[in-house]
Amino acid sequence: MNRIIAAPFLPLVCQLVICLGAHAAGTEGQQPTASPESGPRNENGLGEEITVLGPARLPESRTAADGLTVQVIDAREIRASGARTFQEALQRIPGVHLADEQGNLRQEDLSLRGFSASPVTGLPQGISVFVDGVRVNEPAAEEVAFELIPLADIERIEIIRGPNAIFGRNTLGGAIHILTRRGGREPEASVQIEGGSWEYQEIRGLVSGPLGPLSGYLSLSEFSDQGWR
Repeated sequence: MNRIIAAPFLPLVCQLVICLGAHAAGTEGQQPTASPESGPRNENGLGEEITVLGPARLPESRTAADGLTVQVIDAREIRASGARTFQEALQRIPGVHLADEQGNLRQEDLSLRGFSASPVTGLPQGISVFVDGVRVNEPAAEEVAFELIPLADIERIEIIRGPNAIFGRNTLGGAIHILTRRGGREPEASVQIEGGSWEYQEIRGLVSGPLGPLSGYLSLSEFSDQGWR
C-alpha cells in the first residue's frame, strides 16, 4: 500500500534538511585549534625535545656562593701540616678518615661521610676527584691514583660535601677539587730528595717564573721503591 504524505508536513521536512545541511557545511569550514594545554609533540608523543648543555670542565673555584658546602685548604696550610701525601693533607679535616688497608702509605683509602675514594680497583667508590676541573676517577672502576697527584704542585684543595649531580656519577659522599700552582712573576726553582725504608727514593724539582708576557710552571718527579715485604 502506498502512503501519501499530506502537504502540510512537507515544509517542516524541507526546513529540517536545510538546517542539517547548513550545520555540516559550517563544521567543515572550521579549522581545528590546539588547546592551551597541548604543545608540539615529537614522534613518541612525549612533547617537544629539550636539549640540556653542561660544561665539560669545572670552573676555577667552587665557593659557598654556589650554594655548596665547601672547605678550602691552601698551599700554606698543606706545608704547615707536614703532610707527605695528598691523603695526609686532608687527614686533619673533620669528617675525613684514612684507612691503610693495603699496608702502603701511598695507597691509603680516603673516606668522606661514609663513602670512599681509593686507588685500589674493586673497592666501592663514592667520591669524585677533579684536578683543575678535569675528573681523574678512572672511567671503569672509578678508582683514583692519588700517587700521581704531586703534593708540592697543589695550590688549593676544595672539599665539597654531600651528593651533587654537578660532579657526575658516584658523587655520593662529596667531591674533591684540586687546583694546581701557576707560574708567578718572580722566578723560583727548587730540588727535593727523599729516601726511606724498602729502598724508597723520590726526587722532585720545579721551575717557575715569567716568560715574557706570560708565565710558566714546570714540575718533574721520579719515584721508586722495592715494595713491601
